[in-house]
Amino acid sequence: MFWRHLLKVSPGIPLQSIFRSSSQQAEEINRLTNYFFIAAGFILLVVVVLTALVVYKFRDDKEASTDAPPLSKKWEIATIGVPTLLVLIFLYLNIKTIISVEPAVNGRTPDIIITAHQWWWQANYPSTNAVAANEIHLPAGKKLLLKLLSADVIHDWWVPQLGNKMDMV
Repeated sequence: MFWRHLLKVSPGIPLQSIFRSSSQQAEEINRLTNYFFIAAGFILLVVVVLTALVVYKFRDDKEASTDAPPLSKKWEIATIGVPTLLVLIFLYLNIKTIISVEPAVNGRTPDIIITAHQWWWQANYPSTNAVAANEIHLPAGKKLLLKLLSADVIHDWWVPQLGNKMDMV
């Protein structure tokens, strides 16, 4: 494929994508992201159509009066109510997704403690007392509790297929 050649990706290695989720949590985050994309596309379409209508309607009206009639109450309610409703809907969906995605900690010992150092990653596995450097093994099909730490500078932990990016400070 053209993209593989452009990105110089080996044929055996799949391209990473935020849209190809490998966990239930990432799937829920992707679903919410798709809702945002659909709403943003609809808003963009409405703005472009209304802008075109205004430009078309007032294109050569040089002798028109600058005294415009006031907008109706229904129009004002719609222009304030629809965005407010959208914000409330997305607030609800966001909170619902956060609650379902975030793990319950309740004093539980983390399965893996990942510490970011300036040039390397350290992975501690408390259940086996194993420590690894620059090699992090995550079991498939199991919900994990990760504890992310930073030893020196700000780091980002991000595996696109597992969901959201997290900052370690």
